[in-house]
Amino acid sequence: MFDLKDLGWNDRYAFGFEEFARDGLVPGRVSAQEREGYRVIVEAGEYPATVTGRYHHEARHSESMPAVGDWVAASVHDDFARIHVLLARRTALRRKVSNDRVFAPQVVAANIDVVFLATSANRDFNLRRLERLLTLVWESGAEPVVLVTKADLVDDIAPYVAQAEETAYGVPVHAVSAHSGLGLAEFRAHVEPGRTAALVGTSGVGKSTLTNHLLGTRRMRVQSQRESDDRGRHTTTTRELFVLPDGGCIVDTPGLRTVSLWASDEGLESTFGEIEELAARCRFSDCTHKQEPGCAVREGVDEERLASYHKLQRELAFTEQKADKREAAKAKRKWKTFSKAVRRTKNRNT
Repeated sequence: MFDLKDLGWNDRYAFGFEEFARDGLVPGRVSAQEREGYRVIVEAGEYPATVTGRYHHEARHSESMPAVGDWVAASVHDDFARIHVLLARRTALRRKVSNDRVFAPQVVAANIDVVFLATSANRDFNLRRLERLLTLVWESGAEPVVLVTKADLVDDIAPYVAQAEETAYGVPVHAVSAHSGLGLAEFRAHVEPGRTAALVGTSGVGKSTLTNHLLGTRRMRVQSQRESDDRGRHTTTTRELFVLPDGGCIVDTPGLRTVSLWASDEGLESTFGEIEELAARCRFSDCTHKQEPGCAVREGVDEERLASYHKLQRELAFTEQKADKREAAKAKRKWKTFSKAVRRTKNRNT
């Protein structure tokens, strides 16, 4: 048996669920997304699940399909659940599908309260990647927290933390080590009963080890670090939500090889907050912060960080343009289908 309040169920969800309860459905939370379907946690237990045929038929796009962390209205029969309705998401961690042939958003996890951005204190430490991840999280509506993992691998962790704090504008940064116990109490304090956290980062930064720490058991398989490059071996292969012993949930995710942004205008502003503040001092109100004289941003921001800001701006502009074209093409196809149907009707009536 599960207490859904430990998973984040609250009065707001319950109020909106009344109409589904009258149809005999029960609330559940998607705990895993697998090749053959899903796993869903309801009050009675955790079950394999799939969406109904009607749901699948009416799903408008990939974002309409359930993701790990989603709340759903489900029915359970013979130890199998069927998902009928996707409840409104509070937050959604989205990125562009990592496939050049497909241009669509992918929901990595939903209804997340806090996202831990894990970057280890070795060759994985990358401030530009951290900026991308921060932009992704700010846009999702969740709170970002940076974890500089494997702090025991370096003689002095302070420079890594200082660089992360400077890059993660106004975001909590913790140095952690599962080996020595450094920072684990601060890490755990962010995951309170009823709240859901997610761990994101590249493969081998210690996400599964930290998940095991919160669970109090070796639930997630971990492997030793490679001596050739100081990196842990990849272990997690699917996104999965775990209920913690003291309440709350943690979502462990596979390592992100690429972080392709989908739509993150607000996220970009939050990630580069100091640029937004300095921009008010520029001589020209429409300053692009590239070549204009009297640009306060170019004078006050590190050259590499400003270059990263411009790069993400261009990427987001390209994504927005592609999305607009995709919607226009979809509308055109819909109109052509409608027009053909009208012509066929006219021909039958003449």
